[in-house]
Amino acid sequence: MLARGGGRALTHRAVDAEAGLAAGSVSYYARSRQALVGIAVEALFAQDAAVAESALRRAVVPDAPATARRVAADLAEFVGVMTAPEHRYRVVARYELLAEAAREDGLAAQFRVQRNAFVEFARQVLARLGAPDDDTACDVLVTTLDGLLHRQVLAAAEPLPPRAVEEALRRALAAWS
Repeated sequence: MLARGGGRALTHRAVDAEAGLAAGSVSYYARSRQALVGIAVEALFAQDAAVAESALRRAVVPDAPATARRVAADLAEFVGVMTAPEHRYRVVARYELLAEAAREDGLAAQFRVQRNAFVEFARQVLARLGAPDDDTACDVLVTTLDGLLHRQVLAAAEPLPPRAVEEALRRALAAWS
């Protein structure tokens, strides 16, 4: 819904209709639009976290060989999965909500909590490569992934081929390993 119609398309009535519920049903769970947006953000984060956990399992497993090339391949796979047709709508929806978060402190706080969870995941990835525990490096890795997602889904250009995504990530990781 967010990906198709933008932030203002997320209304109680629209969610009721999309879910095939009686008018007013969603209002029981989310009395305000702010609460409805909060539920949407939590749902997006849970789905993205599940995809990240599945796609990046090897990147944080102690038994798997940890080289910049191997981890870059895992991260590139994550970018590929997130930008595949069945998941890319969540990337678009997240950007719609991020734009709204720039104007709403409560929503911005929700995004900060979620981003911090991904930064901690990046910390695990970089630790596997033997990188020092560096807040800036972790944040930059998340920013790099976010930029690649943006480039692959929202940029008015042809998406980069998977090998180019992997190479960009390998170069970024090489700086920390």
